This record gives sequence, C-alpha cells and structure tokens, in this order.
Amino acid sequence: MYPYPHDNHRPRIVAIEGIDGAGKTALAKQLVHPLSEFYEKLAITAIYRISQRVRPDDLRRQFGPDMDPIAMELILAGHRRDQWTDVLNQGAGHQDLVIIDRWIASAMAYHAGEDFAWVASIHASVPMPDVTLLLDVEVDLALDRKGGDADQLMRARERYKKLLREAHPALGRCYVVDAHQRSSAVLEDCVSILRKEQIL
Repeated sequence: MYPYPHDNHRPRIVAIEGIDGAGKTALAKQLVHPLSEFYEKLAITAIYRISQRVRPDDLRRQFGPDMDPIAMELILAGHRRDQWTDVLNQGAGHQDLVIIDRWIASAMAYHAGEDFAWVASIHASVPMPDVTLLLDVEVDLALDRKGGDADQLMRARERYKKLLREAHPALGRCYVVDAHQRSSAVLEDCVSILRKEQIL
C-alpha cells in the first residue's frame, strides 16, 4: 500500500516524467498556451526549479560526491513537500491545474536503490499525479541533447519501465509519449492525451 493522500479539493496534477534530455521542460513551456485558455489558475513548475532552497548539485558540492544517497533523498523529499506548498500558495488562492516537470516517479527512477516502497513512504505528504506524460527516448539521443551519465540514464529509463509495468501509483494514469519526435509532434500527442483525460 502506498500512502499517498487524496484530497478532492486539491488541483489536478499532470506530471511530466522521463530521463534527462527527454524534453520535459520544453514540453511544460509549450503547454502553457493551450492550458491557459482553459484554466484561470494554472501552475507550471519544475522540481528543483521552483525555489533555490535545495538542488541536488548544491548538496553534492556541500557534502561531497559521496554524500549518503539516503540522506539526499530525505532532503529532497522535504523539498518536494515545500514545493507543493509553494505551488498551492502561488497567486491568489489555490490552483486549478498543476503541471509538474519531474515528481515522485522521478525520485524512484533516479534513487540509488530499488526500494520503491521506501521512496513512496517518504513522499506521503505530497499527492500523486492524476496523469503522467512519460516522455520516452533512447539514451543515446538524450545524451546528444543534454549530456550526462549514460549508465545513470539507462538505469533510470529501465526503472521508469518497471514503474509502468507495475502500474505504480506514482505514475497515476500514465501515457508513454514517443519523445524521439519533433517537439511539435510531442506537443500534439500530449494535447490529445489531455483532451482524452478531459483536462483540455
């Protein structure tokens, strides 16, 4: 059992997930126009970007590259809770829809261990997404786009696939989107999904 709270009064959440270089941030920006026509109170945010309180790279610089991964996950889980509070406090009143670039599934995909239940338990204070747009891309293309650690990206991609096979609650209702396409085609696919989900 995964202890995510469900609040009927909270905004709907669409998470954009995928390995680094999949195009998550670009998609979040592109969704602003079509979504803003439907939602008066729209929040589009990105984990690690909504505030400068906590960033993984900052933690590694402060504590060294060999920082205990469990400690890092606990710190980042606290940051996600702060981020969720910030989202709800943006503007005048609650948001109607929140688009989040990387959320709980990302923590599981990039976590040093395989214990998804533990990662879920430390995120018990934040809600799971209603819908996830999982941008899937081959590691070689992701590296060409953004660089990074090939082994880490391959591991994260396989974990996303495992979460998908398990129909894990951290993904909500998950749709896999081919992120090898041009960004305009990715946007078109995602808009179609959001219409199917009656979000658009």
